[in-house]
Amino acid sequence: MYARVNATQWDPDKAEEGIRLTEEVIIPAYQKHPGFRGYWLLTEPGGDEAMAITMWDSRENMDSSAGIAKAMVGELKGVLRAPPDTRHYEVMFSVQPEAR
Repeated sequence: MYARVNATQWDPDKAEEGIRLTEEVIIPAYQKHPGFRGYWLLTEPGGDEAMAITMWDSRENMDSSAGIAKAMVGELKGVLRAPPDTRHYEVMFSVQPEAR
């Protein structure tokens, strides 16, 4: 599995708009792309830092989704204070709680 991590800063006054766009536009766009395995948005409580993590079944599908990521930055214009710092990772472990 592979992960793209986009770390950035949000305008705190526009956080609600960013969350709405994430739910209504960004996540559905990723869900339609082949190999999509998950999306996490981490935000700093009361702060302006945010990190979006997308998970992919292969490097190829992660790479081919880069156009979506770039388009989403455009969707968030005015919400983001700076362009995201984008990094790519190979996921070595993904651990879920054991069923009880």
